[in-house]
Amino acid sequence: LDPFGQVIDIKGIIWGETYLLSFKIGEDTYTMVRCLRKSEQGADFVTLVSENPQHESIDISLKAIRALAFVKASIRVNSMT
Repeated sequence: LDPFGQVIDIKGIIWGETYLLSFKIGEDTYTMVRCLRKSEQGADFVTLVSENPQHESIDISLKAIRALAFVKASIRVNSMT
């Protein structure tokens, strides 16, 4: 990330892995946990894929990303009530 919070080098991204990311579109800021994939729109974009199949994948500009953190572990609680 550069001093202004924009991603300037994506060589460290492990494609297909889960990340916590914050990005801004217009005046709105979003924080999500998503799997990152290469976008069909080109090298300046990334596809955000949810593990929940009810949520659509979205493509965003790399310039919109303000923070990015690799998720090394997660805990899931499944309840059958």
